Amino acid sequence: MMYAATSRNRPTRSQQAGVLAAALFDVDGTLVDTTALIREAVTQVLQEDGITPTWEDLKAGWTLRAADRMRRWARSAEHAGDLADRYERRYLELHDTLVRAYAGMAEALATLAARGIALAVVTSKRRRPALRTLTTFGYDRHFNVIITEDDGLPPKPDPAPLVAATKRLGFAVSAAVMVGDGVVDVQAGAAAEMRTAGALWGTVDADTLRAAGPDWLLVRPADLLTLPWRASTGTDR
Repeated sequence: MMYAATSRNRPTRSQQAGVLAAALFDVDGTLVDTTALIREAVTQVLQEDGITPTWEDLKAGWTLRAADRMRRWARSAEHAGDLADRYERRYLELHDTLVRAYAGMAEALATLAARGIALAVVTSKRRRPALRTLTTFGYDRHFNVIITEDDGLPPKPDPAPLVAATKRLGFAVSAAVMVGDGVVDVQAGAAAEMRTAGALWGTVDADTLRAAGPDWLLVRPADLLTLPWRASTGTDR
């Protein structure tokens, strides 16, 4: 089930028909359920330094890059970097035990790819853990472009990584949609002047995601197929 949001000035449904030729995806909470994995990896690393984070603390930094997230508890920038490095190692160690697929995501991605929709990943994760998560479920084969922290672009909500991804795909931003579970995904998409879809199936804060005003609110991965995809992707490149 898909809901159309109404908080921004948008085209009518008839005007929206067939406008999308490319999709950009967040990873955590959107493509893959990493909630338990991230929560456990961050908690373990912090507890080694005598810190026990609350769930509210963890949610507050959920969409941040690893080092930026760790600054909430770190004694210094150097300590934050050390915590982030240890977090990445722990994430990879725990990965296969705690990561989960979202029902219907594999099918949705395969269908979009078969229709000729250009797909990209735009994540604040480092490349190594991002690729580990994507390859675990075979999703990497669907993505022509994967932008991570290691690409050196400003993080979401800055639009730069979204604009870069769309450019690398060969499309105008007006032909793309940003799909994500976080407010920063919606904010970055709006700043890039592209459409946005909120992934309710994986968000840790549904009310805040709704309030951010994405163009569409998607309840399950299968709802991706109901967006106004272009029948042919030969224009707006």
